[in-house]
Amino acid sequence: MSADHTGALIPGVCRFCHCTERNACTLANGDPCSWIDRGRTVCNSPACITAYRALLSRASFEREKATRKRTPAEIHDLIRNRGRRPRKRGAA
Repeated sequence: MSADHTGALIPGVCRFCHCTERNACTLANGDPCSWIDRGRTVCNSPACITAYRALLSRASFEREKATRKRTPAEIHDLIRNRGRRPRKRGAA
């Protein structure tokens, strides 16, 4: 991932293949790449598009997991096990 020392993405540098506006990668048809996002951090190279889609799907999965409602059985397990310490095997 292309990032400066603060960890932020750099506009004008692809986060996957690290091409820039001055040093654009070449597509299969011979044309130079172009940006597909407003922040100019992902180019339209097929490999970069695939990586970007995977990144978006992981982010949406994590977001869904964080906002997902728990089932009644999960809530019951949380209440039942609250404050309990795991049993040690072989303890008398």
